Amino acid sequence: MFKYEEHLGYLLLGFLLFFSFAVVTTYIVPEISAQNIKETAETVHYTDQQNAGRQIYMREGCVWCHSQVVRTGEENLATFFRRGEIGSVTTPAWYAAQNPVLIEQHRRGPDLSHVWTRWPSITWQKMHFQNPEQLNPGTWMPPFSYLSDKDQDDLLAYLQTLR
Repeated sequence: MFKYEEHLGYLLLGFLLFFSFAVVTTYIVPEISAQNIKETAETVHYTDQQNAGRQIYMREGCVWCHSQVVRTGEENLATFFRRGEIGSVTTPAWYAAQNPVLIEQHRRGPDLSHVWTRWPSITWQKMHFQNPEQLNPGTWMPPFSYLSDKDQDDLLAYLQTLR
């Protein structure tokens, strides 16, 4: 019969090897890979207002429903409301100056990586913040009418970088 007490050292070694492998593949390799991404003309550097809007985007939870990445095979495929408008494939250089990177993978709402190309109207975007149901019946997006004018302007400045 197998006695765990006699093999405790091997079990502990196996656990440590497994844990070490998990740490290396989950944290260390992605961190090293991210450091090798070079900035290009596509890399966005935010103004103070755009960065404030990005903080509002995170604070209000937009990141939980909207992705900001178009994967290979999805380019120019479709959006939820309009066919053929999702945009071109995003590249790592787009995110080189971001910390944290807001790629996400949830798409309860449309992908926003090219949102300002699809809906470039400030008036439309402000109406959408106030009452999304009016512009997109059946949407899951809650209204953000409680945001101050400054917060809305900052958020719009950030969304304008998503082209």
